[in-house]
Amino acid sequence: MASSSLTRARERVAALRAEAQQARARLEVSGGRAADDLTSLTVDPLGQLLQIEFSPAVTEVTAERWAGSLLSVHARACAAIPAIVPAAPPQTAPHQGPAMPGRPLAPEQAETLARTENLVARAQEFSRRQGELVVVGHAREVWLTFDGAGMLLEARATPAALARGPVALAAATLAAWADGRRRLSEELDLEGNR
Repeated sequence: MASSSLTRARERVAALRAEAQQARARLEVSGGRAADDLTSLTVDPLGQLLQIEFSPAVTEVTAERWAGSLLSVHARACAAIPAIVPAAPPQTAPHQGPAMPGRPLAPEQAETLARTENLVARAQEFSRRQGELVVVGHAREVWLTFDGAGMLLEARATPAALARGPVALAAATLAAWADGRRRLSEELDLEGNR
C-alpha cells in the first residue's frame, strides 16, 4: 500500500513537472524576441524582460549607441509578441516612448518600457559623470587621487607621513583609499540618496 502511494505521488510530481515545462514553453513562445549587433533579448507577453544578452562589441561603442540598441531591440521584441486577443485601445494616456509598429502598448508594456528608458538614462548619466569625475581621498598626510572608474591616478604623502614608517604609512594609505572610495560613491550617487 505504501509503495502504491509513493508511486502515485511520483507520477503526480512527474505530471506537475511536465505541466510546468509546457507552461514555460508556451510563455516563451508567446513572448517576443529581437536582436541586433549589440543586444539580444526576449520579453514575455507583457513586455517584461525574460532574457538579455550583449555582444562583446558593446565595450567598443558609446553609451548612447548601446542605449539606442537596447531601446530599439526592446521595442522590436515587444512588437513581435503575437496577439493572443485583439488589442483594446489603451485606457491610460499614450506612452511617449519609441513608436511600436503594429498595435499600441499594453499598460504593463508601457511601464516596462518606461523603466527601461529610465535605466538607460541613469546609465548614460552615470557614464557621463564617471568620465568627468576626479576625487581625492585623504587621511593623515596621505592623498590619493582617483578617476571616476575608481582607478588610482596619483598618490602623495608628506615627508612626515613617510618618516612614520611603513605600518603607519600603510594604515594612512588604506584610510585615504577608503575615504576616496566613499567620496567617489557619493559623487556618483544618481539615485539622490545624499
